[in-house]
Amino acid sequence: MDVVSETGAPHVFCRTTKNGGAGDSGPPTAAGVHAGIRSVSEALFGSSSLRERSILVQGTGSVGAGLVDLLLADHATVLVCDVDPARVRRYLHVPGVSMIEPEAVFDTSCDVFAPCALGGVLNRESIPRLQCRGVAGAANNQLAEESDAERLHARGILYAPDYIANIGGALAIPGMELEGWSAGQADERVRRKVEEVLSVVFRMAVREDVTTDEAARRVARSRLGI
Repeated sequence: MDVVSETGAPHVFCRTTKNGGAGDSGPPTAAGVHAGIRSVSEALFGSSSLRERSILVQGTGSVGAGLVDLLLADHATVLVCDVDPARVRRYLHVPGVSMIEPEAVFDTSCDVFAPCALGGVLNRESIPRLQCRGVAGAANNQLAEESDAERLHARGILYAPDYIANIGGALAIPGMELEGWSAGQADERVRRKVEEVLSVVFRMAVREDVTTDEAARRVARSRLGI
């Protein structure tokens, strides 16, 4: 991004801190997903505490790895899955972390499934296999098709729409680079916004008897005036 910014400024973000940017968007994105998981826990279990809750993190790249650290600090039981053996090996001797083979990820029992890898992971083949109560992750376009939201709803699985849960980087980095937020302020604002919007979406979904995906779309359309 340092190189791209040479010709793309001022429309380029995530330059290194050495070159006046806010750096990697992974940590604030992980913070937002962490807040999303806490919101799902609150809605499902009546408490945002993740102590002894089991969270399955699929994908341990820049966002997933940061999320694992946040979940461990929150005393959650963490299961990790990654197609890259090197990424999995770093958790071999970490207390509180268990490894899951990629082919078993949808059949593994957990409280919350956190997809942090490829999109389209929630589909007509995977949803019937899921052994979780909720979904909140960083992957983009988690639903393979719009009807997958109905499939999750029919199974009683609470879905935190991905474009709410993974907003952290898109919110924090411009805030830090344009508005002068500190890293601490960015973290606090990301968490507050994710929790605030998911609360609205979850309540609307129940009140209007629609999926959380549809509720999120209604909120978006209302804010856009369409």
